[in-house]
Amino acid sequence: MRLIPTTALAILVAMIPRAAEAQEVIYACYVKNSGTMYRIKAENPAETCKSPNHVEFHWNVEGVAGEDGEDGAPGISGYERVQRTEELDPVGSGSAFARCPDGKRVLGGGYQYLPAGGGNRGEVFSQGPQTSGGDDGWIVSVLRDHNIDPGTGQPTTLTAYAICAYVTE
Repeated sequence: MRLIPTTALAILVAMIPRAAEAQEVIYACYVKNSGTMYRIKAENPAETCKSPNHVEFHWNVEGVAGEDGEDGAPGISGYERVQRTEELDPVGSGSAFARCPDGKRVLGGGYQYLPAGGGNRGEVFSQGPQTSGGDDGWIVSVLRDHNIDPGTGQPTTLTAYAICAYVTE
């Protein structure tokens, strides 16, 4: 008689690791007429579908681990926007260059041109990335109208913006 309780205890002990490894299962019922579903057995393991016309199904909370995937494509990191504002002479041309920090590459850019006294008192004739000579950044150049007397006492400003990041190739 003592052998039976010992055997039962051994079986329970042997089952403990398997129970710890068991995955949580979610049970639900599908209602064909409406296309809806509802969960069952969350609180009562004996719970069944509310109607014999409803279809019971289940799934694991966490599936089996898949194989390791391939390494992803190179990417960017350390995204930041830098800017540089220059005051321009009343006549002639001028430029502003927003330089990316060392090691970062220019991804794009833009500008803001604020002529003294408002209005169109010049024209942006060039803008774009500059990547030569180890300086990455965005350069903008303006040609001021020589026949205009701004006479406002206000500075004309040109701001270049550069979008910069570390690029892994």
